Amino acid sequence: MTPGSAQRKGFRLERVLEHRRRLTEAAEQQLALTIQKRLKVEAALQQIQGARTAVGSYLEERASSGALDLTALAAAEAYDARLRAEASARRRERAEVLVEESAARAELIDRRIDERVLERLKERTLREQREREEAAARQALDEIATLRYARAMSNGADYGR
Repeated sequence: MTPGSAQRKGFRLERVLEHRRRLTEAAEQQLALTIQKRLKVEAALQQIQGARTAVGSYLEERASSGALDLTALAAAEAYDARLRAEASARRRERAEVLVEESAARAELIDRRIDERVLERLKERTLREQREREEAAARQALDEIATLRYARAMSNGADYGR
C-alpha cells in the first residue's frame, strides 16, 4: 500500500464466497430431489413386487382349492405380464435416477470443495490482516516509547536508571 491510501478491511471475495455458498445449497437441494425421486421409484418397484407376490398367492390358493379355471389363469397371466413390464420400466427409470444421483453427488462435492477453498482463503486473509494490524500497533507503540526515551534523554533526565 502506498502512503495515504486506505487499506481495505475484510475479505475482498466475500461476494464470490456467498455465491459459492448459494451454489452449494442449490446442489444440496438438487441431490435431495434426486434422492426423493429414487426413493419413489424404489417404492413403486416394491409395490409391483408385492402385487406380483399377491397374484402368485392367489393362483396357488385357487389351484389348491380346485377352483382354478382357464379364465382366471389367463387374467392372472396377463396381469403378471403387465406387472413385469411395469417393473422393467421402473428398473430402467431407477438406473437413470441412480446416474442422476451420482452426478448430483459429484456436483455437490465440487461445490463444497470450491466453497471450502474460498473459506480457507478468507481465514488466511483475515489472519494476515490481523497480523499486519498487530504489527503496525506494536510498531506505533515502539515509536512512542522511542520518542519518549529520546525526549527524556534530551531533557537531561536519567531515564531508566
